[in-house]
Amino acid sequence: MHGVCARFRPLNSKEKQNDNDTVCIRSRDTETFIFKDEKDEESVFSFDRVFYEQSEQADVYQFLALPMVRDVLDAFNGTIITYGQTGAGKTYSMEGPGILECGEEKKGLLPRVVEGLFDSLNSYGEEKTYSIKLSMVEIYMEKVRDLFDLSKDNIQIKESKSRGIILPGVTETLNRTRSGKLILVDLAGSEKVEKTGAEGRVLEEAKTINKSLSALGNVINSLTCGLQGKASHIPYRDSKLTRILQDALGGNARTALLCCCSPNAFNASESLSTLRFGARAKHIKASPRVNYSEHKYDTNFSAASPSGDESSFRILNKLRERFNVEDVKLLEELFIQEGILFDPPSVEDESEIEDLTLQMISLLQAAMEKLTATVDELKRENSMLRAKVDASSDSLVYKGAANGSVFQNTISAVQPKNHSNRMETADISPYQSQMSPIKNLAKEFIMRSVNCKGSRWVAEDYEVKQYNPVEMQVKPQACNSSQGKNRLVAFVRLHVCYLKQPIGCKIRAMASKNVVFQFVLFFICLGMTNSAEFKYPAVFNFGDSNSDTGDLAAGLGFQVAPPNGQDYFKFPSGRFCDGRLIVDFLTMATNTCILRILTLIAISIPSAKSFHLDFPAVFNFGDSNSDTGALIAAGFESLYPPNGQTYFQIPSGRYSDGRLIIDFLMDAMDLPFLNAYLDSLGLPNFRKGCNFAAAAATILPATSSSLCPFSFGVQVAQFLRFKARALELIAKGRKFDKYVPDENIFEKGLYMFDIGQNDLAGAFYSKTLDQILASIPTILLELEKGIKDLYDQGARYFWIHNTGPLGCLPQNIAKFGTDASKLDELGCVSSHNQAAKTFNLQLHALCTKLQGQYPDSNVTFVDIYSIKSNLIANFSRYGFEQPIMACCGFGGPPLNYDSRVSCGETKTFNGTTITAKACNDTSDYISWDGIHYTETANQYVASQILTGKYSDPPFSDKMPFLLKLKF
Repeated sequence: MHGVCARFRPLNSKEKQNDNDTVCIRSRDTETFIFKDEKDEESVFSFDRVFYEQSEQADVYQFLALPMVRDVLDAFNGTIITYGQTGAGKTYSMEGPGILECGEEKKGLLPRVVEGLFDSLNSYGEEKTYSIKLSMVEIYMEKVRDLFDLSKDNIQIKESKSRGIILPGVTETLNRTRSGKLILVDLAGSEKVEKTGAEGRVLEEAKTINKSLSALGNVINSLTCGLQGKASHIPYRDSKLTRILQDALGGNARTALLCCCSPNAFNASESLSTLRFGARAKHIKASPRVNYSEHKYDTNFSAASPSGDESSFRILNKLRERFNVEDVKLLEELFIQEGILFDPPSVEDESEIEDLTLQMISLLQAAMEKLTATVDELKRENSMLRAKVDASSDSLVYKGAANGSVFQNTISAVQPKNHSNRMETADISPYQSQMSPIKNLAKEFIMRSVNCKGSRWVAEDYEVKQYNPVEMQVKPQACNSSQGKNRLVAFVRLHVCYLKQPIGCKIRAMASKNVVFQFVLFFICLGMTNSAEFKYPAVFNFGDSNSDTGDLAAGLGFQVAPPNGQDYFKFPSGRFCDGRLIVDFLTMATNTCILRILTLIAISIPSAKSFHLDFPAVFNFGDSNSDTGALIAAGFESLYPPNGQTYFQIPSGRYSDGRLIIDFLMDAMDLPFLNAYLDSLGLPNFRKGCNFAAAAATILPATSSSLCPFSFGVQVAQFLRFKARALELIAKGRKFDKYVPDENIFEKGLYMFDIGQNDLAGAFYSKTLDQILASIPTILLELEKGIKDLYDQGARYFWIHNTGPLGCLPQNIAKFGTDASKLDELGCVSSHNQAAKTFNLQLHALCTKLQGQYPDSNVTFVDIYSIKSNLIANFSRYGFEQPIMACCGFGGPPLNYDSRVSCGETKTFNGTTITAKACNDTSDYISWDGIHYTETANQYVASQILTGKYSDPPFSDKMPFLLKLKF
């Protein structure tokens, strides 16, 4: 214990009026006094400091708190506790007469500590960044309540390996190198119950309070009275109070205790008890140390693995058979303290990541403002340069043509002076092979597309030559069309810009298949903006297949089959192209072409580079969380609008208003959406993979009562048939090359798994929690068997999702959460979440086992549970308004879920017709239909997966820039 002090308040007016002013203490010095109890027996007490009746608030702060204020800035934890009976001066010492309105002399420890923290920061000469956060909680009837947010009235206590005891949602620390924490505790009164005169409910509250204080006393006794040389069990878990004070009493903190007493003889018994409590606490030994926070984004960050926890639990279970309960509790306590075992019901606090995300958003916003200012400046420069080009085009294009340097001069004229020092000749020798096709395309485009007074220019009118790697010259014949001149100058300017790069830039984009098409687009865009204002309220287009966006397909029923549309729309859109047409880009163009080019580059190039897993295909196995149409195609169920309304505008076979997690992951990997194996309509393209997931699927084999016959084993069998058939078609010739994967793709592809939710959730209808937990090894054995079959077929890359918090689904809450005692602090069914956690723990262990068993493979475990739990617990932070209630359903708040009617269905019960309708704004909801997530929630989950920090092994952050801004 850092310091134990005693403080005696002055006699109050009531004690003086009743002639009950007998004092039970006699001062010796500032550290020692004599105490006389009710039997007139005297005892001598010594403390680090004794504050008598005449002591000031400032004296207590200077001796007890100020050293801790300085220490906390040096990354030491500190705790100050006031203890004593009601009316002894605890709250006065801690707060003063009031926290907000109080004279300087009467201020308590709390306001002085806050002021002292800022004074100490201001006195530091060195430049450092500090963040101070304040939280206030109350323990009432063994429930922890957040006094800043009274809706949080039952906060669960968690334990972190790196940060000790934490209160998720209340206690927060930033992700930084060193961190200190200072806790101020004002305990309840410790007087005898009979003196309070409490009755009924108040009496029960007093008993609960005394129970907590008794538990605190037991902890003090265990810490000070244990056998020398032998560790003993410390009962921190006997109450919420001792659990929260675990670090302060026996861990990493400098702790001070202020024993507040009444000097009146009437209260001698309570004062004596308080002083004895303080005397025992003096013998507590702690070893505070500087706290170094680990960076959660460090790929080398190592936490206790669930597989290690599982081994520790097995050891503890075996020890329970041989040792008594106290011995096992002691071992479990030691496991947790040494970081070998996490507190079983706890999870790592996410506040560090969230704070870092907020910091990143602030930095990005500042960067955006700076870029906006730069763009505004460039727009002004561009306007002046365009005027300069228009004014000088005649002399530059025609008068300078004779000496052959016309376009070199043009480039010099249009290049901003303040950027000239940042341009240099780039080495494009690796890309010489790409130059010839670009030159030929340029000649062909000029021949076909540029008009001069209604007549076409022919290719012979132009001589395109390459004099060096960065300069091209074009010698035009006479033409009086200013429109033609402007277009021509714009073309050459753009081409040289592709070859001249700012220092540090790469010309890698020139190797992309999209560069030539964008090259042509920029030429048109620049030409038009130099000749006229390109700003119209609407566009009416007339043409042929070059600009047909679906007329032939809609009017005559002509089918545009895959892979048309695969690059942008992911499915045939009626366009005769793999993505967008020229008219699509022109419709999006603005009257400021430079900005349009920047926008196109921002969309096309960064998004293509944002996520490179280098997997040529994906094969997915799962349930409705990743089913893209299998169960619907098989005819087992129907989906009605508004399913699919957000993205596809029609039901797409997905149980959501739009895209699923797997859709966002495929998009991030620059792969088209997966087609369902059972969907044979529209000539589905399986060249980039296949989806075998089916709604309601389970890992265990389906039974006669199962909703879906396509269990995991069946899905694996479907894959084996799919692979055999694909190889058979490839052997017959190249007719089906565009629709089935190449043979080597089966080995190089990524095999994704998102299944197991239905095995657990469905079991609750007929089994107890213990029975379900006992069945988990059997479930995972079936999963392991299927993965082995895939490995034997050449699969080497496995991506395995664990299951989410089942207890937070409205479907399970409606069925199993009618008893409030079965719900956790988030309103989720505790038993379901416990089953999910146990399943995930053993699934993680299986992944570790598989990685060791198949060293030539890569097995990645993805913690979906933590991502979804964090989303639900902090829904408002991520822009959601409803963490639990379903968007599409029937019944209204709090769940809007009725198991009798699915989303979009209309049914009649007892003469009453009901319809499950969708909410107005799906982006406000996490749950779509009570079982599955909305597209916005799926997008959040996918974005967190792409950070890499929820995976084992982790990978570097791959989240696209726009998602970082959003989440």
